[in-house]
Amino acid sequence: MPSQTPHDQISELLRTSILQVARHRLTDDFYKDEEESKRRYYFPTLEGLEAILIPAIAISDVSWRTLFSDFPKIRNIVTEDIEYILELNANQKKQNQQGAPYFFTGRGASRRYYWISECGTFTLSTLINTLTLAKLFQDIAPSFNNELLREAIKHNVADLLGCAVPQGGWSWSKGGKTADAWATWSVIETFTDYLDYTDQYKIRFPESKNIKNTLSVTAEYLSAQLDWRSKDTITGIWHEKVYENRRIKTPNHVKHAYSFVHTMISSSLLKLQGHEQFRELAVLLFKSVENVKVQNVENLADVASKNQSINDYSYHPTLLRALTAIYVEMDEESRKDLTRRLNNPPIYYVKKQFDRLMKSYILKDKWAGLWGFSKSYEIYYTERTIEALVSLCEFLARWNKNEGLWKIPKPTLPSKSDLQTEFEKAMKSIKLK
Repeated sequence: MPSQTPHDQISELLRTSILQVARHRLTDDFYKDEEESKRRYYFPTLEGLEAILIPAIAISDVSWRTLFSDFPKIRNIVTEDIEYILELNANQKKQNQQGAPYFFTGRGASRRYYWISECGTFTLSTLINTLTLAKLFQDIAPSFNNELLREAIKHNVADLLGCAVPQGGWSWSKGGKTADAWATWSVIETFTDYLDYTDQYKIRFPESKNIKNTLSVTAEYLSAQLDWRSKDTITGIWHEKVYENRRIKTPNHVKHAYSFVHTMISSSLLKLQGHEQFRELAVLLFKSVENVKVQNVENLADVASKNQSINDYSYHPTLLRALTAIYVEMDEESRKDLTRRLNNPPIYYVKKQFDRLMKSYILKDKWAGLWGFSKSYEIYYTERTIEALVSLCEFLARWNKNEGLWKIPKPTLPSKSDLQTEFEKAMKSIKLK
């Protein structure tokens, strides 16, 4: 029988996807997808852990206790993966083997190893989520070396502070002089969680004062970037090149679209909703769901070296997350103001973007219940989508109006016998090796 509210339906969708991620991790022995299929890698492990941990902390209907009740082996999976993450944090030579291009600068002869901002934030987020989970669910929590985990937290925070740009924002690497919208967004998301967890769960973390000071400088930097009538700001370039042209097609369109969405999430998390220009931009962002035709989402970010880049296809889940996160962070008066300025209620645009995202939902065969760009399963795309759905649940909890049932297709999931067969094959393969 279908759930009676959109919130219930999204929670059930999340539960299905999280359990599918965990079951595949068990049978494959690592977070394998259709791109990374030969051996274990550092970044997919972070992505798999985040896909499990974030909703397990944030959403009561898919809490860690619920997931553990459905699939008790999930505790052993997370324990093993955290051990792997901590081992690589303690051994930087192994980091490069698992995580290029994240662990070297590519400049000069020495090619020094260190965490750049994207890798550091992903790692730090996973570590603080693990620590928080252990505090919330002590009796069934995954086990880990507390001293090693806290030492890894300390090192990652120090390295991220080293990636801060003096004028505000974050660059990809230490000592960078130019802020990057993607790097800035990643760090702000993790650092705001870091500070929130300190208050909400009474967990003591290092460098909280320095983090607050750095975020304060970045808030001033982002305030200037909200001047969308200027041709020299992130928002102004987006308005001229993307919104006015009504399309995302060329590589430059894609780059500007991502930078704008990232900047809006960052500004929202730093409580810049009081700016009139932010409220104007929020209206344009919601309207862009209908007004901007998206023909291309392939974003290439050059980091760490001249001949390597990170491919990102996650515009649709990131846009959904931006819409919902902005609304969640607004006060009641700002939400009313947003509704007055839009042609339709905010949930109209949220639902439309959700439906667009569901076109990447896999309904049958091995990867049913997961996501991927062009319907080819990818762990990073699934993780991005799960984060967006967590934000959607938070939005629906605040919307608090009866919108009826949402049309969410039901995937054809593998049977228990199919899962057992896959598991036996995996175990046999491991023994042969």
